[in-house]
Order: sequence, then C-alpha cells, then structure tokens
Amino acid sequence: MKKYNNTKNGGVFHYKIFKWNNSYIGICWETGDIQETDSFDETKRKLFNGTCAILKTVIKSEENLLGSINTKPPFKYQIMYKIALPLSVIESFKNKKEDKGYFSFSQPIPSFCNK
Repeated sequence: MKKYNNTKNGGVFHYKIFKWNNSYIGICWETGDIQETDSFDETKRKLFNGTCAILKTVIKSEENLLGSINTKPPFKYQIMYKIALPLSVIESFKNKKEDKGYFSFSQPIPSFCNK
C-alpha cells in the first residue's frame, strides 16, 4: 500500500501564486490544481475553491481517493512552481509596475475548509 503525505485527517497544501505574461497563475503542489486569471484575488479564490472541492470529495468518498490530494501538477507547472519567485521578478521588470507579483503559502488540511 502506498504511503501518502496527506490524508483525510491531516497534511498540508502548498500554494504559489505569481504573475507571468500579464496573468496570475496559481498552483497547488499537492492536488496539481492550476488556476490562471487576470486578477490576483480571483486566482486565489479559484485555487482555494478548487482545492477545497477536491478535499471535500476525498473526505466524503468511501473509496480511497488519497491520490487526489497527493498529486503533483504537470511537469511544466512543477518547473514554474519551483521558479515562481524569479518569474515574478522578471514580470515586474517587464511591466515596471508595483503590484502583487508573488505569493507563497501553506494551509493545514484540518483547518482548510469547512468540512
């Protein structure tokens, strides 16, 4: 049986939201969820809602869906996740604007969303 870092009762989701090519890209490392919009707040909202929906489905399911909360994003986005800070710095120089360019955070599973 495969050992998972995240379970129905515990674990952590890690996120990065960064600006690239005039869009905001949000990535959840553990679910592979990717959101892209023109707004930082909209990207964050969609990323949280998507991850919460995945977690609720895993919790409610009688089947073993733990792989859904222990899945990395596609390779292209794994690379972007790892270099998100430099990408956002490049973007800020291109646009010469002060705005939300990079946001990284973690959220424990038990307090993530109302189950």
